[in-house]
Amino acid sequence: MRKTILFILLGLQTLCAQSLYVHTDKETYLPGEILWFKVYALNDDTHVPVQEKGIAYIHILDQNGNSVLDTKLALENKNSGSLFIPQRLQAGKYTFTASTLGQTGAPFKKSLVILNPFAVVGQVMQERTPSVQFYPESGNLIERISSRIAYIVKDGTGQKVDAELYQGEQKLSSPFHWNPENGTSLYAIFPGGKRVDLTLPQPLKSGYVLEAVSGHTAYTVQVKASKDFAGKSVKLTYGTGKHINLTLNGEGSTRTQIEKSDLPDGTSLLSLWDAEGLPRAERVLFRKPGKQLELKGNLNKTVAKTREDLSFELGSSNVEQLAQVSISVRKVDSLLKENEENIHSYLYFSKHLKGIVPHSEYYLSKASEEEIEHLLMTQGWRKLNTTEGSTEGRYHLVRIRFSDKSTGAPISHQEAYFSVPDLSPMIYSARTNADGIAHFWVKNLYGTRNVATRLASGAAANADLLKYEPVKEEADFELPYGGKIPVKAYSEQAISAQVQNVFYAKERSQFLLPTSLDSLSIYGKPDYRYLLDDYTRFVVMEEVLREFIKEVNVRKNREDFHLRAFDAPRGNYLSGDPLILLDGIPLKSANEIMNYDPLKVKKIEVVASKYFFGNQIYDGVVSFHTYKGNLDGFQLDPSFTVFSYEGLQPEREFYVPDQKEGTPDQRDVLLWVPQVELQAGKTQQISIKTSDLKGDFIVDVQGVDKEGKSGAQKIRFTVE
Repeated sequence: MRKTILFILLGLQTLCAQSLYVHTDKETYLPGEILWFKVYALNDDTHVPVQEKGIAYIHILDQNGNSVLDTKLALENKNSGSLFIPQRLQAGKYTFTASTLGQTGAPFKKSLVILNPFAVVGQVMQERTPSVQFYPESGNLIERISSRIAYIVKDGTGQKVDAELYQGEQKLSSPFHWNPENGTSLYAIFPGGKRVDLTLPQPLKSGYVLEAVSGHTAYTVQVKASKDFAGKSVKLTYGTGKHINLTLNGEGSTRTQIEKSDLPDGTSLLSLWDAEGLPRAERVLFRKPGKQLELKGNLNKTVAKTREDLSFELGSSNVEQLAQVSISVRKVDSLLKENEENIHSYLYFSKHLKGIVPHSEYYLSKASEEEIEHLLMTQGWRKLNTTEGSTEGRYHLVRIRFSDKSTGAPISHQEAYFSVPDLSPMIYSARTNADGIAHFWVKNLYGTRNVATRLASGAAANADLLKYEPVKEEADFELPYGGKIPVKAYSEQAISAQVQNVFYAKERSQFLLPTSLDSLSIYGKPDYRYLLDDYTRFVVMEEVLREFIKEVNVRKNREDFHLRAFDAPRGNYLSGDPLILLDGIPLKSANEIMNYDPLKVKKIEVVASKYFFGNQIYDGVVSFHTYKGNLDGFQLDPSFTVFSYEGLQPEREFYVPDQKEGTPDQRDVLLWVPQVELQAGKTQQISIKTSDLKGDFIVDVQGVDKEGKSGAQKIRFTVE
């Protein structure tokens, strides 16, 4: 009983709460370009890089919240990934998201612009009616309870504009106090004099209102509730594990203060819980952060020529042990704008906000208290997610639903197999749950592969792959560049993208697999291995097994073949059927392999003892491996479902042309380095080679050290 596989125990881990941050090489792309990214996986509270392995799910969402492009990245080593932007994507504003399976907090989000000169963009580029969006501080208005309401005014392109709001003759400014008894009718006067009638959200009959007013050293927090909650107890949670228990008075109200010194740096959550322990409201608080990773970068030139080598020296003045940073060197112009956020501004400001915050660096350095509070009210409220989740560790999760071919009913509590044919094949076992879903914990499955699955019983069934989908959330409408795309820069960028694909498509498609991939079979080291080229080759499989594989006994009962593995310690053949594999595919019977051409088989491996695979017990394993690792003409049983599966993404190499004479170099991203390690008192030298493009460029450096200090720096230079 020495052969046992416990995939679920190895794959499923309960990890510390994580935050993801993603550094991308730029934020505007055209079809044919490569989006380069680096994922930082950090402890949610301390921002210290986490050591546990996991899987990051990357999605690009359109403005309806639909995923149009996705990939999976193993969080180990460099955490570096890429996405090729296809021609099928229409021009518009998209949302880049990153999350892990079972993540309890909000996923990482940032805005991207994709411009497509090959697609019809008229419908995408149409303006909309100007609008006003209202944000009650507690998420909802409650009848007969005054609430604070903030608002944002947007024009037809989705850009924020100033407008005047009125209730009757009374002018309102954001935020304003509002009692639902005053009605819900308002109107706005937009620039140019256009009037738009507005309606506030409909108030609920019962509920809670949470109000937190920022002072110099503390927040004054007031909780108000409808009369049916008067006298009830409530709890406020804030900071890192802190809480206050309160009791509502006869009017359904209570008040307290939260010192800012008790809050963590940056944004954090204030949550209201009722007497039954249910979340009722949430508010984002802010404390100006202090600590920051100080990055010191220097270029040997601020003005360079085309096709010139530059030297960039990078260090840190306050790194204590080790810092990991990523570097993008890219062009900036009216089309390729500078990034509005970095790792420091995201972790200490944007992380807890619902929306995407433009210019988040500004709010950490220059914004007034009023500006910050207004933003927290309009972007901060979201419904609490109290679900505790488990995430993937060394293995990632593949979910397949099995259903009856006739009725479509789920096939529950049945053993199922998932196989990946290869030179080092993989096979996994799982049991379907009540919904007919089998959870396979799969290791080291990189790239797009052909995979096969079926029920262990061999019964015919529908098998549907269930993809991990992000929470569908529509993005705020906004036309890229306000609908006025800079034509000259756009044309230059389109030419640049086409030149790179025409001249360097092959070099830009080089991928590296991890060097640490485990090549052992699922059964580990076999007891016996036979390389058939060492023997006289027969053309009938039965003869091969009878003549050379002495640990396997071939029996024939009428038309059916059976194999028996030899149990050497006991000196006899095992009585039951072994698990028979061909390139990792489990076969229903020995008849299938007996009809296969042995000249296509390179080796045969034997496990000569009891083998426990999932909930199944086999009398050994007999595994056949072809030269090609792809079943090489074997006709699979109809009970199998075969499909193409996109596994983990291998790392793509960033290519810098050697700039041979007569060959163009139109790179707008001159360099992408996903990981540079900085040590105290030491600097790193990075080489930058300029392209044929002239204009302004930036070196965008972002990173975090082992103590959780994050930082960013931009260095500008010009190519003439």
